[in-house]
Amino acid sequence: MKVVIIMMLIFGSLVAKAAEQQQDLLVHKKISDHFYLLLDGDGANIGVIIGDDGILLVDTLLPAANQYLLQEIRKISDKPIKYVVNTHNHQDHSGGNQFFAKMGATIIFQENAIYGQNAAYSDDNTVNYSHLSFKNKFSLNYGGEEMRVHHESIHTFDDAIIYFPDANILFTGDIYNNNWLPMFGTDGVAGMNKVIDSMLEMINEETIVVPGHGDVGGKQLLRVFRRLCSDWISRLNKLRKKELSIDLIVEDKELNLIIQQFLGVKENAGIDAGRFKRFVSRVVKDSSNESKPPYSIELDKLSLYTGHYQLDDNTQVEIFQDKGKLYVRKPVEFMAQLLPRSVTHLNFAGRTVKGHFSFKFNKAGEIENVMMVRQGESYQVKKL
Repeated sequence: MKVVIIMMLIFGSLVAKAAEQQQDLLVHKKISDHFYLLLDGDGANIGVIIGDDGILLVDTLLPAANQYLLQEIRKISDKPIKYVVNTHNHQDHSGGNQFFAKMGATIIFQENAIYGQNAAYSDDNTVNYSHLSFKNKFSLNYGGEEMRVHHESIHTFDDAIIYFPDANILFTGDIYNNNWLPMFGTDGVAGMNKVIDSMLEMINEETIVVPGHGDVGGKQLLRVFRRLCSDWISRLNKLRKKELSIDLIVEDKELNLIIQQFLGVKENAGIDAGRFKRFVSRVVKDSSNESKPPYSIELDKLSLYTGHYQLDDNTQVEIFQDKGKLYVRKPVEFMAQLLPRSVTHLNFAGRTVKGHFSFKFNKAGEIENVMMVRQGESYQVKKL
């Protein structure tokens, strides 16, 4: 329950606002006779691609908006929904998965999506409907359009950037929004900039860029977003190093000018002061943690930690490595990067899952004892 509450603090305002406005009319933007955008203001933006035998959707809204979304789709076409592809697992983007799957759709998502508290993907540790999952890349030709999907880990561990080169439309998911401030992953602003650069290389000046939330734009807006991300973190770090209070930081004039550029407003109108203060507090804390480099473990030693572990409540977690980094995951509950603080102590990185692993090794260098602490609860752990 604590995890759910924390997640809602991170992006809950967007979700709540989308739920409140779910009965408002979607803005229909026709790209061609077979490609439409359904733009939902503060809610998630939707792609609708019409094929010969059905419809492909990019993202869905919250579960409460299922009938509403279907009603809007039916204004365009009465063909069956054949595919749904998700930009990431948050319910304002995947809340219609179960609904459309029951209507016969195949759901497409990055494989890490199941490692979260989201019934849109999992029920009793299984995906209980027709689906296609992928690790790094996925492609599909449908409705006369080629769809190219590739995986990143910025906003979530299952971010999917979706590009339609023929229509020249890029769906960024919540990696890029233009109605709120950026949310960085465990690689911070450097990781964000790297992903934005890959998007910029992928597209041209005529590309329609569809953010997870907010108004549709183009390549130039993505460039501006990248610059503002760096300006935002640079200014916050300068204020943090002065050891100013959060109350003083949120009043900083230069910081507020950057915020106005992010949101495209002349004043901070419409920004909830309490929400903004919480957001700044969290980013300052994350930036402080990023300034502490993790303990370095040699690549050939990482395999000592990888494998499946059984907790004393008879559930299991998996530790695995990818691109020289360690991660822990548990279906339907959580996924987190592990940051070494020593050979025997690995911290959970990120905001939503707090905890660590403690390892004890014998003289032969083999794991003798493991303890996991997560959300304040301690577990005796056995490597399988």
